[in-house]
Amino acid sequence: MNPSKNHDSILFKKYKHRWTHAPYGIAFNNERIVGIIEYSIADNGLAPFLITFDNNGNKIDSLNILGNSSFGMKGQTLESAILDTNLKLVVIDSSKSWQIDINENKIANTTELKVSKTTYKILKNGKIKKMK
Repeated sequence: MNPSKNHDSILFKKYKHRWTHAPYGIAFNNERIVGIIEYSIADNGLAPFLITFDNNGNKIDSLNILGNSSFGMKGQTLESAILDTNLKLVVIDSSKSWQIDINENKIANTTELKVSKTTYKILKNGKIKKMK
């Protein structure tokens, strides 16, 4: 991810999420709210955040979109996300886990895969709601 080249760095510092490093771009903008993608620098790479604001610049809500992504000796979790035109955000989580031996080597035939889906809806008031 490359930061937006056309952003105002003074305004970004004033309005940014406390954990983010740079803005990426505008995810959506309507008559009531605007959604901005910013990213932080995490242990396993860049982590995108969705932040919603009202049209006066007041922060409404935020979400670490791929917050479950991780890598370790006993597994890894990869996530992907899609934001549709109805402001529904779907995050797919693929987690692989395995057992390791005393020397920390992966034990053959112990890998398990779990896939889950989490859906969020960005409400008209800008709140990000996790759906059931």
